[in-house]
Amino acid sequence: NNDWWPKFGLKITTDDGSALFFYVDAYGDGSQMLGVNLGYATYLNGTPNDDWTDLGIYLNSSLDYQNNNYVKLAVFRNVEEYYLYYNDNLVAKLNDPINIGVTKAYFGLLTYNTSITVKDYLLTSNFSI
Repeated sequence: NNDWWPKFGLKITTDDGSALFFYVDAYGDGSQMLGVNLGYATYLNGTPNDDWTDLGIYLNSSLDYQNNNYVKLAVFRNVEEYYLYYNDNLVAKLNDPINIGVTKAYFGLLTYNTSITVKDYLLTSNFSI
């Protein structure tokens, strides 16, 4: 769709719209996705904060998530701690990044101006580090 800044990933949201978005920054040149950065952003009451954070973790190539290739993203929440995983590797540990404490949260997928194919998804409350 000629977007230069598409993203896709996992979003954890509370009832008031506060959220954490763990994403692949699939930036491009307007016709193809070239991005290899992993990052996260936070939202307050449904509005993104101006805190798009590059984790300094990079995919080998944008081909890692194109042409029937897949990446694995995961978020593990333990009360106020959030563990972000890329292809089964811990890439970040965040301590209550959206100030929600032990509030109930909802997990989902989010894309910015791109379509994705999802496979082998799992949501569980029975996980350990």
